[in-house]
Amino acid sequence: METKQITQEQTTYLSCADTAKLVRKALKDSFPSQKFSVRSHSYSGGASINVSWDDGIPSDEVNKLVKQFEGAGFDGMVDYKYYCSHWMMPDGSISNASSEGSACTGGYSQGYSFEKPHPDAKKVSMGADYVFAQRSISEDALKDAAKQIAELNEIEFDDMNDYPKDNFFGGMGQTWWNIAREMLCKNEINGSFKIVRSKETSAGSWTDFYKVLPISEDN
Repeated sequence: METKQITQEQTTYLSCADTAKLVRKALKDSFPSQKFSVRSHSYSGGASINVSWDDGIPSDEVNKLVKQFEGAGFDGMVDYKYYCSHWMMPDGSISNASSEGSACTGGYSQGYSFEKPHPDAKKVSMGADYVFAQRSISEDALKDAAKQIAELNEIEFDDMNDYPKDNFFGGMGQTWWNIAREMLCKNEINGSFKIVRSKETSAGSWTDFYKVLPISEDN
């Protein structure tokens, strides 16, 4: 009887710098008009990549992209770090390959193992355990948003450190800095913008009652 031998897929181990190059390419392909800073950091026991940028693309969109390049996960419930691998396609795109997860230790993250999606796909281990994305919203954009919100609600505005009368936005402890940041954090900010009342929402948090619209240079 002939015995079929199963060969294990060889894994290519990328450095943190190599992984940072993949992150830069993915960011450039997905957000060509946005400037990003991508920094890799190696330390005892691991490595990470920090992505930062000003205004522009919302954090949620960038995080959704760059988190794909993480080589590890962490389950805080059981204080357990686990590792994962990826499939890299011929065009440079990636998909999940395998993960040990944390369920084996009583955690919530389930392990997985996916078959090779393409004959020429290569199994890789990312050189960065984690990829962090940090967006900064410029002071000018925050002040512009605060003044527009105050004007829309006929509330006096003097200084960004002030608290609006009657704590109308977000409850107690909200300065104009906090209010403006909460208003802009989920919106793309490229140049001038206008805040208007939304007619699509009748319930929700106060930010759901407003829209942030870009102002074209032609207007």
